Amino acid sequence: MSANPNPHTWLLIFDPTLRSSDGHSRNYDFAVAETARDIFDSVVIFADAAFTEPPPPGVMLRVIAESPLMNTLRATVRRVLPRTNSAALPNAPAGSFPGPLQRVWKGLRARGLAYSLARALGELGRARTDWVHIFVQQADLYEIAAVDAFRARYGRSAGARVTFHLLTRHDPEITRARQEDLTAFRARLLRLSRAASPRVRFHTDSTAVADGFQALTEHQVPWTVVPIPVSRKASHARLNKPKRPQNRVRICMLGSPRMERGFGTLQALIPSFPGYFSDCRVCFAVQVDRRSVDPNVGHTIRWLDDYARQNAPATPELELLNGPAADEIYFSWLGATDILVAPYTSIKYRQSTSGVFVEALHLGIPSIVMQGTWAARIVASATDRGLQIGEIAETLNVIPQLAQQIWSAHSRYRADLAIFGDHWKREHRSDIAELLLRADKAAAR
Repeated sequence: MSANPNPHTWLLIFDPTLRSSDGHSRNYDFAVAETARDIFDSVVIFADAAFTEPPPPGVMLRVIAESPLMNTLRATVRRVLPRTNSAALPNAPAGSFPGPLQRVWKGLRARGLAYSLARALGELGRARTDWVHIFVQQADLYEIAAVDAFRARYGRSAGARVTFHLLTRHDPEITRARQEDLTAFRARLLRLSRAASPRVRFHTDSTAVADGFQALTEHQVPWTVVPIPVSRKASHARLNKPKRPQNRVRICMLGSPRMERGFGTLQALIPSFPGYFSDCRVCFAVQVDRRSVDPNVGHTIRWLDDYARQNAPATPELELLNGPAADEIYFSWLGATDILVAPYTSIKYRQSTSGVFVEALHLGIPSIVMQGTWAARIVASATDRGLQIGEIAETLNVIPQLAQQIWSAHSRYRADLAIFGDHWKREHRSDIAELLLRADKAAAR
């Protein structure tokens, strides 16, 4: 019997962090799925049981199956050591969690995720001739260790027609979160890169992150830099931008309200703005999520509620945008924005990308970003080309001044954004799903 010349192709988007409609995980997964359905025969998103939003058309949604033991252990850990600090680095252990227990939990969590990956493959009902690509869009230490555990325990049964695509979003130090010795972490990456059944490919959406990992592995492991996916609905929003009210400037902070993204700076930042830029009323709009378990986020939201009720002429108007929101609503908020503010405070943003900044770039909206961040390097690269697409703030105190500067020459910033946006899209024109296949074929040669 001859081999099937056109075997069925699958893309599994496996994301244990996908629990709600709010945040970057959902936007990233859905944007990848939208492009992948044009390239793969079948696209399936595997998410946490708490995620209930319908998937994009033509995409299947499945729940990540967990073993009863892991369900019990995770529930216990969440109850005893809840993660309520949205300023904490990804996978950072609680300070009171002893080191030996951290290592035990890492091993248990990795084996639990490996079991879930095996269950996900088993649910497909695939033929042995099918090609399966499994995309993990936030591969931190647990996810990387899980694929290593999967390779050791289930690799032979999975076969060589399964390829893992691990997207590292953070630099090596943040990725391993001090929970694995650097030498052991490096050895794990080398071991996975050489695996043949299943194959493992490494990706990132940040050149700086790629440089960090390639330095760690002494350039023995290739890291493919892929474009940051943007929902097709962003393009629709650009074509259908609402008419801006005259004599008003709308300054927005959008995205999931987390302390690492500077949400806690708003109590000082908003009152530092004047009520008017010349004769234009300043309106500050902030996306909030009243379900947040972070007490610092809750405190800031209560302050925002009190401030919004004041509405004093000498200070900005404040509008609170209740999230999470559907794509159409979110992009309508972004489309109505004159200036985006991104006062990120976490060290992870030195190398990690910003989805909302890229979405603003696609919609032609100038941004104010913090010095030393990935977004600041993009703004600086545009400046080197003689284009002003935003401003870089050395401190929070200068943000109001920079906002006035942008507003005074807003049409120029918009024109420069149109030029730079075309350049950006040409450089990032390939769909991420297509690049996953290219990288796999190139590495397999």
